[in-house]
Amino acid sequence: MMANVDASSNHSQDKNDDEDDNEAEDEGPYLGRDLHEGIQALYHDKSLTDVTIVVDSEKFLCHRLVLAALSPFFRSMFTSEFKEKSQDEVELKCVTASTFKCILDYIYAFDEVIENENVQDLLKAACMLGIGSLQYDCENFIIDKLTFEDCASTLKFAKAHSCRKLADSCLEKLGEKFDTFRTSEDFLNLDKEDIIEMMKMESLITSSEENTVEAVMKWVSNKSEERQVDAVLYDVLEYVKFPLMQAEYLFELTERYPVLCENCRVRSLLDEAKLYHCAGVRRHEISSHRTHFRKKSKLANIMFSVKCDNTPSLYAYSFQEENWGFQRFTSPTAYGLGAASCIHDNDLYVHGGVANSRGQVQKFISLTNNWAKCPSSGKRMYNHALVCVKHCLYAIGGCEVEHNRVMSGIMEFDIHSESWTAVTKAALPYPVHTFSATAIDRKVYIFGGKTREDSASLRIQCFDTVSRQTTVFGDLPIPVALSGAVTVDKTVYLASGAGEIIQWTPGDGGLIIKSVLKKERLKERGTQLVHHNKKLVVFSAFDYEEYEPLPISENCLIDLETGDIEHPWMNFPELSTWGRADRCKMHLCVAPRSYFMSHLDDPNPDDESNDENTEEDQS
Repeated sequence: MMANVDASSNHSQDKNDDEDDNEAEDEGPYLGRDLHEGIQALYHDKSLTDVTIVVDSEKFLCHRLVLAALSPFFRSMFTSEFKEKSQDEVELKCVTASTFKCILDYIYAFDEVIENENVQDLLKAACMLGIGSLQYDCENFIIDKLTFEDCASTLKFAKAHSCRKLADSCLEKLGEKFDTFRTSEDFLNLDKEDIIEMMKMESLITSSEENTVEAVMKWVSNKSEERQVDAVLYDVLEYVKFPLMQAEYLFELTERYPVLCENCRVRSLLDEAKLYHCAGVRRHEISSHRTHFRKKSKLANIMFSVKCDNTPSLYAYSFQEENWGFQRFTSPTAYGLGAASCIHDNDLYVHGGVANSRGQVQKFISLTNNWAKCPSSGKRMYNHALVCVKHCLYAIGGCEVEHNRVMSGIMEFDIHSESWTAVTKAALPYPVHTFSATAIDRKVYIFGGKTREDSASLRIQCFDTVSRQTTVFGDLPIPVALSGAVTVDKTVYLASGAGEIIQWTPGDGGLIIKSVLKKERLKERGTQLVHHNKKLVVFSAFDYEEYEPLPISENCLIDLETGDIEHPWMNFPELSTWGRADRCKMHLCVAPRSYFMSHLDDPNPDDESNDENTEEDQS
C-alpha cells in the first residue's frame, strides 16, 4: 500500500523562480520567462495547436513541438515513420483523461498538480512518456512522506516502473529497521537484487552482523531450489561482513548450513573471515570491503594520528562519520621529535623521542579510551621504527639521544611479559635513521633512510624475528626517508620524498606505481600512509628544513583496485601546527563509535578535567 500522504506541492524549481521574478523588481525582458509565459498563453488560448490527443474519448488540443520537446515518447511518435506522424488526432491509451490533463497543466502552465490521490498515476504516466522532471517530482513527493510500513509495497511499485531513486529510498528506510524487517514476509519475497543492495548498504542498522547472514540464509531457505544454486548463493553473501562476526558463531554457522561449505566461492568468504580472526595484530592489512564497519555499528574504523612533539596529542578520524574527533587525549609522557609508534591489535604504542627520558613506552587502549604506562626500554632513541610482529614490538635503528649517533641495534618488547630484550645478533648491516619499516609474516623489512653520514640509503634490510638475523635484501629504485610504509595483502606500499608511491613485494625489486603530487617538490618531504578498505590514504607533511606547508591537494586517496587518485581527499586538522613529518604518525585501528561521536568537536580538547571525568565514567 502506498504512503498515505497529505496533499502538498512538490513542484519544479522553475515555478518558484517565476514567482520570485514576479515579486522582484522588473529588470526587463528575460528569455526563459517570456518563453514560459508565451507557451502558457498558447495553452490557455488553444491557438496554433496542430494535434489533438484523444484520451478516454476526451480531446485535448496540443502542440507537437511542446510535447516532443519534453517527452521522448511523443518525439518518437511525431518524428518516426508511425502513422500518428501525419494524423491530426492521436489516441493515447494506458493513461486516464484526468491524469493527462494534469500532465498538460504541468508541462504548459507549470501548475502544482501532484497530490496524494494522483501521484501513483502521474508517476506511471511520467515513466511511460519519459517526462523526467515530472517523474523526479513524483518520486520526491512520495519519498518525503514515506513511512517504514509503506516501504515494502512502494518498493515493488518503484521497481515495476524502473524508479531507481524511489526504490533506493525504500531500501534505505527498510535498512534503518533491518532487525524488524528481516522477520517479515516481505523480506522473504524480496528479489535477489534487493537482497544484494541491502547487504551493500553501509547505512544498514542492525544490532549485530550475525543478523544479516541469518536473514539471508532464511531468505535462501524460503525458496531453496532456486536460491541455493551456486551463483545466487554467492551473490547474496558476497557483501555479508563475515569477518566482523564472532569466531565461535562462524563455526556454528557452517554446522547449521552445510551448503555454505559445499559452495567453493562461498567457502572462500568464510576462509577470509577465519583469516581475519587468526591474523590478530595484522588483521588491518587484509584488504576487503567486508572488514569495514557500517556507519551505525557499535565499533568504527578509526585512523589515529599521533602528534609527537613536546606537547603530544592524539587525533582520530572516523571513516564512518568522515570526520575528525576526540582531539583531547594528551599523552602523559612528552616525547619530542622522532618518537616511533605502532598498533598492536587495537592498542597504540608510542616509544622514544628526543624528550623522552629512559625510553618510556605509553599505550593508548582504544576500546577503553585511556593511557597506560609500560616498562621503559632504558635507551633514549629517536628517528627509529617501532614494528609489531605477533605479540612483540621491535624498536629498530634510529639515533641515540645522548651522543646523537646512528644506531644499528634492535630491541624487543614482549607485550605478554612486558619486558625488553636486546636482540644482540640482529644488528643492522647498514645503520640508518628516518627510514620506513613494516612486516610481512614474521619478517621486518627496513627501507632506505639516512646513514651515519646523513646520506640517502637505497638498501632494503630484512630482520627475521625467528632466526634473529638481519640481512641485506636488495635495493630500492629511489630513496625513501621520513615516510611511512604499510603492508596490504603481503604487498608493501611506501612513499618517496618526491611523492612517488612504491609497490614492493619480496619477489621483485620495487615498482613505482603512482606519483601523487600535482607539482614537483623542491625539498624532501615526509609522507604517511594508511590502508583502509582497499584504498591508500596518503598524508604529506611539511618541508623538512623550512617548515613551509604543502598545498592541501597533496593529501589524497588512492584506490588500489583502479589506481584512481582523489585530490584532495580531506582537510587535516590544524594542519599548520603539525610541522615536520617526524612529528606525525598515522595508524589504523578499531574504536567504539559511541565514544568517538561523543567527542566530536570537543570545545576543550586538552582540558584535564575531561580526562578525570572520563576515568570516572569508565569506573
